[in-house]
Amino acid sequence: MRLVPRPLWIAQLHWSAAVAQKLASKHGWRQHDVQDVLVCQSGLRAREDRDSSRGLRLLVECTIDGRSAVAVLRPTGDVDVFRLVTVFPL
Repeated sequence: MRLVPRPLWIAQLHWSAAVAQKLASKHGWRQHDVQDVLVCQSGLRAREDRDSSRGLRLLVECTIDGRSAVAVLRPTGDVDVFRLVTVFPL
């Protein structure tokens, strides 16, 4: 997946216990591993993806524990605050 660089600042990242459990069991990523690479980091690479049924989401390139990944975020309506949907390795 090729992501077009876009300025993105994430001040807060919210996610459910189910997402945290899935990332830990499936990929071995703990909540702070993901937060450390996304929250308050400049230079993130992302692109917008708009789906008629799912709405707007952001696909954010990141590296977690040395592995390239894409985080899927949804805007919350508050400036610079997002909800983490999932993260998957590339």
